[in-house]
Amino acid sequence: MGQKSFLSRLEIDAAQKAHNCQHSKKHRIQKGDRRLKVSEGYSVSYYCLVCAVKFVENDSQGLSDLLVALRNNGQSSAPSLPSREVP
Repeated sequence: MGQKSFLSRLEIDAAQKAHNCQHSKKHRIQKGDRRLKVSEGYSVSYYCLVCAVKFVENDSQGLSDLLVALRNNGQSSAPSLPSREVP
């Protein structure tokens, strides 16, 4: 049995056509630009790299805290990860 990963739902690809970032309408992704693709179930969302970097920066500390809690049998004094939709 293979290992599961939340990251398998994330990938970087190139935009096939120009469109707005799904997090910020002010961010325009041009055809050929690299972007973050997030698959959740049957839906797919696309984000510009500026927003993608912010998501990873914000969530990396939360994931580190979660890993510490998991290694301590689920006990942690650190706050839980914020509940929000996928980027």
